[in-house]
Amino acid sequence: MAATKTPAQIREYLRKQKWIRRFAKNMKEVGDRSVEEVRMILSGGYGVNTVAAGFEWRASPQGFDYWYNIHKEFEKFYYYG
Repeated sequence: MAATKTPAQIREYLRKQKWIRRFAKNMKEVGDRSVEEVRMILSGGYGVNTVAAGFEWRASPQGFDYWYNIHKEFEKFYYYG
């Protein structure tokens, strides 16, 4: 299996993404996540499940396909990037 990323590498990756503000907003509004949960997810604490753990993609304004594609890109980064 390919190498995985550290929490610090995940945080750096997330900071560079254009969608990160939408992701954080959806975690709070769609996912009803607490501030602590949002911080944990954005800190890289969920590893490869970072995007998947955020909220129910179908319930977001962007929809399932949007977040699914982002998740797949995140997996590529996590394992091979």
